[in-house]
Amino acid sequence: MGGSKPDSASPNEAKPVPARPEDAKPVFVQPERNQGPKSPLDTAATVLGSIGLGLLVITLGLGALLALPFSLSAWVCASIARRQNPGAVGKRTLGWRLGVSGVALGIGAAIIWSSLEASGFGVLEWLESVQRGLEEQQRQLEPPPGRVTRV
Repeated sequence: MGGSKPDSASPNEAKPVPARPEDAKPVFVQPERNQGPKSPLDTAATVLGSIGLGLLVITLGLGALLALPFSLSAWVCASIARRQNPGAVGKRTLGWRLGVSGVALGIGAAIIWSSLEASGFGVLEWLESVQRGLEEQQRQLEPPPGRVTRV
């Protein structure tokens, strides 16, 4: 025999072809972000900012002076947290966004309500007129007395 081993592969032999690319399953890789450990300041900023915006919405802007300290505190906490971890993205910046928007909307609401009050617009009178209008609409929808309607 010629001295070659039947089990050994010669360098000229073709190697097995990998599976077709169409058969391979796609691999989804999320880009690396500098998330780092979540800071308690991030959580505090998110909670304070949510409280500030919530007060503005619930009071229709009348609670701006009450909401501004919450929003301003959220902005400060988030700024400190961002300085500690400068590459933060996504949920890490939520507190900062809530704080800044709460401060801006709170100042805007305070200016609008102050100018309305200075021009003679009264909130209590406005609420009373809305209530009277609703009562009038309700009276118009009620059937006249003495007339029975069947359902």
